[in-house]
Amino acid sequence: MKTWTKFWLFMPFILMYLSIAGIASAANPTIYTSIPNKDYGRAGQGDSHGNVVINNTYQPKYIQYFRVFVPPGAVLITLEILEWNGQSVIAHHETPPTSAFGQIAPSSSYTLSSLEAADQYYPGQLNNGRLAILSDGFAAPYLSAARGGWLYVKVDQKINLETTYYNAVSFTVNADAYNNWYDHSGSNPDGSINWATDVEGVTEYLEPNARPGKPEVTPANNTVWTSGTTQTITATSSKATNIYGTFTSSGDVNNPPADPRIPSPTDFDISGSGTSLSADLAGTTDGIVMYKYRFISANSSGLSDESGVYSYSIDLRPVTRVVSVAPTTRDVAKDAGTTSFSVSNTGTGIMPWTAAVISGSSWLSITSGASGSNSGTITCSYSANTAISSRMATIRITANGAMGSPVDVTVTQAKNTQPVLSVSPGSRDVAKDAGTTSFNVSNSGTGTMPWTAAVRSGDSWLSITSGASGSNSGTITCNYSTNASASSRTATISITAGSATGSPVDVTVTQAPTTTPSPKRPIPDTGQTKCYDSSGSEITCPSPGQALYGQDANYTINPMSYTKLDDSGNVLPDSAPSWVMVKDNVTGLIWEMKTNMDGIKNYNDPHDADNTYTWYDPTEPYPGIPGDGTDTKDFIDALNNAHFGGYSDWRLPSIKELAYIVNYNIPKPGPTIDITYFPNTQASYYWSATTYAYYPEIAWHESFYNGNIDDSGYKINTGYVRAVRGEQSQSVYVNNGNGTVTDTSTGLMWQQNTSDNKMTWEQALSYCENLSLAGYTDWRLPSKKELQNLVDYNRYAPAIDTTYFPNTFQSSYWSATTSNQNTNDSWEVYFYTGDDTENNKTDSFYVRTVRGGQAICTPDIKVNGQDGQITVSSGTSVSIAVSLASGDQNAMLADWWLVASTPLGFYSFTFSGWHPETTPLVQYPLFDLSPLNIFEGSLPAGDYEFYFGVDTSPNGLLDLPLYYDFVQVRVVN
Repeated sequence: MKTWTKFWLFMPFILMYLSIAGIASAANPTIYTSIPNKDYGRAGQGDSHGNVVINNTYQPKYIQYFRVFVPPGAVLITLEILEWNGQSVIAHHETPPTSAFGQIAPSSSYTLSSLEAADQYYPGQLNNGRLAILSDGFAAPYLSAARGGWLYVKVDQKINLETTYYNAVSFTVNADAYNNWYDHSGSNPDGSINWATDVEGVTEYLEPNARPGKPEVTPANNTVWTSGTTQTITATSSKATNIYGTFTSSGDVNNPPADPRIPSPTDFDISGSGTSLSADLAGTTDGIVMYKYRFISANSSGLSDESGVYSYSIDLRPVTRVVSVAPTTRDVAKDAGTTSFSVSNTGTGIMPWTAAVISGSSWLSITSGASGSNSGTITCSYSANTAISSRMATIRITANGAMGSPVDVTVTQAKNTQPVLSVSPGSRDVAKDAGTTSFNVSNSGTGTMPWTAAVRSGDSWLSITSGASGSNSGTITCNYSTNASASSRTATISITAGSATGSPVDVTVTQAPTTTPSPKRPIPDTGQTKCYDSSGSEITCPSPGQALYGQDANYTINPMSYTKLDDSGNVLPDSAPSWVMVKDNVTGLIWEMKTNMDGIKNYNDPHDADNTYTWYDPTEPYPGIPGDGTDTKDFIDALNNAHFGGYSDWRLPSIKELAYIVNYNIPKPGPTIDITYFPNTQASYYWSATTYAYYPEIAWHESFYNGNIDDSGYKINTGYVRAVRGEQSQSVYVNNGNGTVTDTSTGLMWQQNTSDNKMTWEQALSYCENLSLAGYTDWRLPSKKELQNLVDYNRYAPAIDTTYFPNTFQSSYWSATTSNQNTNDSWEVYFYTGDDTENNKTDSFYVRTVRGGQAICTPDIKVNGQDGQITVSSGTSVSIAVSLASGDQNAMLADWWLVASTPLGFYSFTFSGWHPETTPLVQYPLFDLSPLNIFEGSLPAGDYEFYFGVDTSPNGLLDLPLYYDFVQVRVVN
């Protein structure tokens, strides 16, 4: 059995076969053509040789019928079926109908055969699958030379199939006498074909265009002549043998002629033999004569077709046609409705006219009266106007040759009276100190709009003092109190205006905090001390101006430095044989040290270097899977519950923090860390707390095998861990407005825009060293750690803060750091997701330059001689001391700040002591300051934070960048 798809491959051959179906010789053969396909695709047509193709259907057990009238004298009837399923064929015979439009059911039937041909069909083998039933199958008494009749054919499935595939059915009728085919479609006596369809089958009524057809009448209906006293009307029909006509006339415009009767061979006013008939219309010299004509075409078989009624006028009256339309404008309401205009001829003569919408057709249309003669009414419908502005449509009435034509009339629809609530601005940012602010309310629509306003959140510090209600326009005024918190806060005001569009509107007031800056955290150096060329060969580090200058080893920015700590947080000498924590002297972070690595896991000891953990954080949208003492949360909880090192704020490090302690001077297989301070480190992957934004079922981890930041760590997998404590630093960017952006947390200044083109590693080094931007010429290619610190791991595509770096490609960027495993490669950072890879130095990537990174100055503050946080009992003496290293900005004028956050609010230290509020200690040049006590004594119970800060804008205001240090004191009873 062929498939649906393959059938289409053969369809051209089937159609070719049908188009050349053989016609047996006979005297004067007549070939009857098939009819167009009108059955919505369920039945097709053959070619012009009387063939019919019954297409496939989709109904199981579908029965297909067709019928053909076999004229008297037929000598050969061939029924052929190119079958695909296996079919049986049954034919029924019927004598001619008794009337042109009647129909008689088959009076008898004759089963031709129940044949099944080979169930195959191939191009070039047309006889395969073909059933041929010849005229001898229609033996008397059903057909004879003197007797015609309808032949009904049913093509019936022989087997039950889910789908009936294509069957090509063709027939050919040859006759030795001319005969008409009969049409049984009573509603279409002009010879067109109706197709009857039902759920069981399709009946195809076949008509070979044997009728004479409607006479073609010229000139066009409703023609009016205004000159000449005689005109000629012509009716033609190429298939007619006779044409008959009737007419009526009148010379009274108030009593036009009635429709003429239907002509016949015995009842006509004019007649013609053959295919054409002409009639002359006689007019007057100064009046009007109106005529109506009807024509019939007939052929020798007695079939006839009628033209319908045609109207003509010869109008020789003095004519002054004047078109008038009233009214010329209509004003309508905003709701949907109808309206009308009256058209009249205020002159003389007959004035045909038309009307059309020439603008506004999207909402107005003519429903009646689009044309007329002399007087009439144009009726229009229009839709509702939902807009807040009125709208106009134009109708044009055209009466060719009439005075005043064309006339344009308009329909103007009223606007929607819907109020629209608008409030501006949508938000207000206010300072930390108490004050007032306001919002403006307005009705940008129409009508009256009463409204009310209320504080929906933040009513403990913000209140509406005036404008809590109004109508249409008004002002809402709010008071707010001082924000003594270190965090900003937001209040919401909701404005409601009933059913007005846009209601309700929420606006916000965001109040700045009493400034408590995030910790400043310089980025440690990578540790790389050797230089390499592009082929990977080690070279003497080049000098400024030489090729390849500017690579990582040419710059030592914030060299890595560590301090050993005991289990109480006390500082130990570098030579100490045992320690439990390590302080990063560059970042201030304190790290847990692993104390045992023997290849055996011991989850009772969280410091065992062999332990591996699955990643788990229940606060994350994708938290991972909890373990039983074997997930990262279990590990951190164990440290904090044990108050390890005297602290309970241990946490999993961020991916940036974990990268800070990698040493890229150590080649693989590592471990790539200073084992003098971090012994027992596995040369493998360590978990970070940072989820992979691109795929949150993954968390970032750091490889201490080669220093790679990796994004393949599914949270359900296991990895090594190392805890850290200390406040997390966040990048605080400042757009300098000169093509540069400063990260005040690291002290780095970045080129805001990316290089225009990709370049090799050597070209990138040269580009940075030779760049002059914003008045600076000390630009350089960033190290891997610096470039990685620019990544925003909370986003991707691109993985960077696009507010400050809007033109960042989602691509790779060079770092100055040579790979520590293949020195012909260099590290690059991929700013689509934030991961890093090593690529050959001859490859081409984008570049973003950097400068700075060293602290301008380094303030230091200690409590009882130590950094960080302490907890003391009430009555215990507390000593706060500060010191300062002025850095490379010695003698620069600066604001100095000593600030304390206490349970009673903020206090500032001046030379006269501690005072409320935040004020600078002094505007003074930077200089090295030896430890200086600023507080000595006991404190009431509560939490305290002491800050020592310096900013280099000596204006008495707290500015960025701010260089500072802080300590925390908790006093308990």
